[in-house]
Amino acid sequence: MPALRVLIASEDVLVQRVFKEISLHRDHELTHASSVETVMAAAERERPDLIVIDFDGRNREGLRLMLALAEGNCPSTIMLTGSCNARTLGAAGRVGRERGLSMAPPLTKPLDCGQVASTVLDLLPADQLRIRPRDIEAALEGDQLRLHYQPLVQLATGRVWGAEALLRWQHPELGPLPPSHIIPLAEKHGLIGPITRWVARTAMAQHSLWTADGTRMRMTINVSAQVLRNPDFADEIAAMASEYNVDPGSLVLEVTESQSITEEIDVLDTLTRLRLEGVDLAVDDFGTGFSSLGRLYRMPFSELKIDKSFVMDAHTDPEAAVFVRAISELGHNLGMTVIAEGVSSREAWDLTERLGCDVAQGFFIAKALPADEFARWLARWGSHPGQADADRFEPSMGYGDGEHGDDPGQNSPNGNGNAHGSAGNGGQAIDIGNGSASDPSDGSGDGQANGNAQAEAPVSESGEGSALHVSGQSDDPQL
Repeated sequence: MPALRVLIASEDVLVQRVFKEISLHRDHELTHASSVETVMAAAERERPDLIVIDFDGRNREGLRLMLALAEGNCPSTIMLTGSCNARTLGAAGRVGRERGLSMAPPLTKPLDCGQVASTVLDLLPADQLRIRPRDIEAALEGDQLRLHYQPLVQLATGRVWGAEALLRWQHPELGPLPPSHIIPLAEKHGLIGPITRWVARTAMAQHSLWTADGTRMRMTINVSAQVLRNPDFADEIAAMASEYNVDPGSLVLEVTESQSITEEIDVLDTLTRLRLEGVDLAVDDFGTGFSSLGRLYRMPFSELKIDKSFVMDAHTDPEAAVFVRAISELGHNLGMTVIAEGVSSREAWDLTERLGCDVAQGFFIAKALPADEFARWLARWGSHPGQADADRFEPSMGYGDGEHGDDPGQNSPNGNGNAHGSAGNGGQAIDIGNGSASDPSDGSGDGQANGNAQAEAPVSESGEGSALHVSGQSDDPQL
């Protein structure tokens, strides 16, 4: 895996520790500087790939440094961090971008190893990683692609409401790669259709196993906006559902809002036919990207997923909380189920419920898991509510979404029931609790399950299996 040259413009020891921890796993070359003058000199001398600017420095030097780098036509990618809210960092990032700088996504403190590692990995372009279109074709043919499943849980009941299938690529030479190194290249070279079909078939096959085991859940599959322009896509999904004996009403196709979904007739036709088949449609990362209330009204979406940046900031930033509540009310008024992404703590769980969200997704609940680990998670979630088994929390530095790593612990906020499932054959229980779980969108049941289990400790949303949550607090394009 190619290493990055990283210049850290921060006197914050905790920031330095996070990047040092990451460098131990990825061999990134680290350099430290503090003042504007020393950073400018180091940038000229070292030619870093990434410069991390801390906006918590003395005398607001972070902003002055960023503008100085822009004035000097710095070619490095700039990553901003600080304890100010995400909107402020985002505004500063837009200033840098307008001044000609290449800006990475900003990261609010406290930093989390997994979140930083994933962001840094995304900075490596496919050409630097030597990924070629034929590598993706080989991945499809050579059993290199994997699906992990991240649960979605009803806030009111604590019952598991569904699972989102997330793509992973186990590259034979480069190791595990995030979807951001697959999807853009696949879209560019006309390979997104085959990848989407592989994801859909694999997810439906697993979904069918769970259903045959006597459990019921919803299966969410991410799709690229490109495939929605394929006039045969809706028929392909319906045929797959029939082949695997999957109820179309238990499927959700999720489209990221940051992808420009225009109201062209082909897209609207595909979305309409999918809804007529009974398939639900979710708009992901709502609140970022190509926001359009008119589009949300005119296109037949049935689920709305609030972007994790709002959820993560809501407990410290009143304005972010206002956004979460407003989006929740908007979704409900349009008859949509509202899902909070990025729920990384009990505090975030409680707050998103108070702000009106129906369903939660995030690392407080669980990371994305291989299918054969899902049963163990279900058992831990349902049997011992509120008890954390810290002994089972084994730090690791895995990478992925929702979004990486070994088996971290999880918490059960409600845990008012039991779980049953077999990890050996992929059959896992999906409903936690006694009685039927209600669907917040239409009141339909989600099934029942029973068995034994054990709860575990929570893990940060943004660092799947992360070894280091430096401050003692916690903060996943994907298919």
